[in-house]
Amino acid sequence: MFNHPVHHMSKHQIINCFIKSYQNNNICCILCSFELRASPVNYLCLGFVWLVIISCESQVTALNTLFTSMNSPGQLQGWKASGGDPCNKSWKGITCSGSSVTAIKLPGLGLSGTLAYNMNTMDSLVELDMSQNNLGAGQQIPYNLPNKKLERLNLAGNQFSGGIPYSISTMPKLQYLNLNHNQLSGDIT
Repeated sequence: MFNHPVHHMSKHQIINCFIKSYQNNNICCILCSFELRASPVNYLCLGFVWLVIISCESQVTALNTLFTSMNSPGQLQGWKASGGDPCNKSWKGITCSGSSVTAIKLPGLGLSGTLAYNMNTMDSLVELDMSQNNLGAGQQIPYNLPNKKLERLNLAGNQFSGGIPYSISTMPKLQYLNLNHNQLSGDIT
């Protein structure tokens, strides 16, 4: 935290202050720590904070939905059907960078059900490993998987069937894909 008042800070210092607060989950503390004056810098910072809050909420909502879509399995310690904080509390299989969920690794846990319909809101996700479970129940792989930063996708050894969703071919950073041992057909175009 900076030790001098905000009105003496440069634009760069104010933005750093918000970023540091975001990574430490102290957003409210910073919002209350300076006098809001009508200036482009303050509007920029407030816009950034609202973007961060919305982003965090969508990540948690997607994880809550994933949990319930998999029938709220007891083996996922820390997970919740509503709310919670996967980055400050230990949620099994979740890796974070600051307040952003970057990996979901839940291989071989006997999970059943489906993947969440809103997984595409997880903009920071780099790895999704749900391999060696019983997911899919004969349904297709959802088309709305996270795709902005996803580098590794492993859904091998589940019960997905049908075609491979086109959305997988639009993942710009995907480096590793394993869909083996499902009942899939067709090509990735």
